[in-house]
Amino acid sequence: MRNQLEVDVSNQLEAEVELLRLSVSGIGSAVGTISRWLVFSSWTIQKKSVDGDSLQQSKKNQQLMSDTNKTNS
Repeated sequence: MRNQLEVDVSNQLEAEVELLRLSVSGIGSAVGTISRWLVFSSWTIQKKSVDGDSLQQSKKNQQLMSDTNKTNS
């Protein structure tokens, strides 16, 4: 009886350790996914910011050209 109880406890512990191993693996995978998403998001935000700055600069340049043409006329 005692040996059977030890085997049952051992099997239960092995199952719990395996479940814990899978949980840690899942958490690691989730952290990796979140990290990649954050890097991509920050890159996208930075790119939009740079594109927005370029657009603003382009508009300013067009306005300056327009003003210069009016002044020269």
